[in-house]
Amino acid sequence: MVTLKFDLRDDVPADVGHIFAGKNIMKVYSQEHVPLILDCLSDKIKSVKIKTQQEKLDVFLYGCAPEQILMMMAATIAKWNDVEALWYGRPHSLPTKIFPM
Repeated sequence: MVTLKFDLRDDVPADVGHIFAGKNIMKVYSQEHVPLILDCLSDKIKSVKIKTQQEKLDVFLYGCAPEQILMMMAATIAKWNDVEALWYGRPHSLPTKIFPM
């Protein structure tokens, strides 16, 4: 199985999300950003499927996002036929499998 890594900071266009600059640059998403993020993810899935000739992929979401945003994304991704499994990980933590359990 091929695993696609989708970085919530680097794979989402710069104009999506709220950026806070300080000691570190932080990108924060809200509800209105979810459809745009999912569109980016869908495009990346299509591209990887073409390159790898795989019908289904595992998706690894990487980055920091509020739980309610992740739940909204996971609920939508779970309905996609081309995603076999969904994982989530953030910096300095172990990845967590969202589905299937």
